[in-house]
Amino acid sequence: MKRLKIINNKNLIQVIGLIIGLAAVFLSIKNVKSDLLWKSLSSMNIYWILPIIAVNFVVIGFKAGRWMILIGPVKKIGFWVMYRVLTISMMANNILPARMGEIARFYILGKEASISQISTAATILSDRIIEGISFLIMSFLLISLVDVPKWMERGLYATLAITLAIYILGMIYSKRSIKNSYLERIQKGIAGLVSPKLLSSGLIISFISWILQGLLIYMIQVSFNVQLPLWGVVLVLLSVNLIIAVPSAPAQIGTFEFAAVFAYTYLGLDNSTAFLLGATYHILQVVPVTIAGSVLLLTKNITSWKNSQDLAVPY
Repeated sequence: MKRLKIINNKNLIQVIGLIIGLAAVFLSIKNVKSDLLWKSLSSMNIYWILPIIAVNFVVIGFKAGRWMILIGPVKKIGFWVMYRVLTISMMANNILPARMGEIARFYILGKEASISQISTAATILSDRIIEGISFLIMSFLLISLVDVPKWMERGLYATLAITLAIYILGMIYSKRSIKNSYLERIQKGIAGLVSPKLLSSGLIISFISWILQGLLIYMIQVSFNVQLPLWGVVLVLLSVNLIIAVPSAPAQIGTFEFAAVFAYTYLGLDNSTAFLLGATYHILQVVPVTIAGSVLLLTKNITSWKNSQDLAVPY
């Protein structure tokens, strides 16, 4: 009965995510004009595609490096292991609804690095909080300089409240004397929130990651010969990351494009060009990472199978 309830809840989450995604797709394309869309598409400089994809994989590298630093107090793990696990979890996020790839993230690392899944989950929480803090600093810097949509301001204040609440709880929890082994693992996992060295390192890496993501958006705009102020790049980045925080369809299909269309039309572009920029940004993020994650997972499974076969052969 309990298992059936879990399955039903999982199905409900998937259905809700798909409904949100479909609704967002409709809102993104309802004002798109096919003639303008094809005209904009034909103007793309395809030589930008490979550099854009390359920058995206560099961004993943910085995120893997940040996670590697934060998991250090629990166990020292090599960069390539972190990069592989993060890429596979992103692939899972792209094919599973409601960002369920995050579950794969701590499950795979737990098996691959022989590390407590509880500690791993705690480091992922620390990683998200530090990324959220850097996101909020960048966001409030933007809204102090330019006008942004009211919904975005409200969303940022809500994100600030949630992030601060989790951070304060983590700080309080990390200072307590705990004898329970499970709770001790959580405490080790959130060490990055209380260590000035780890926190500052995580924030610096996060800012570099955001800059590179902004560069990625700028490169896409240049590839279509779209000229916008630099702060517009930050606005698009904020819009997309605020809206895709809501669990939805696999790979955030629909919500991603909706966020990009909203930001670009606010900046004065027509719906067709706005949708094309957002869809291109999304495709060049999702497709290469999904392929790379699938290859890494397949090669890992093949290697594990070969090792098991070698152990099974008597000498």
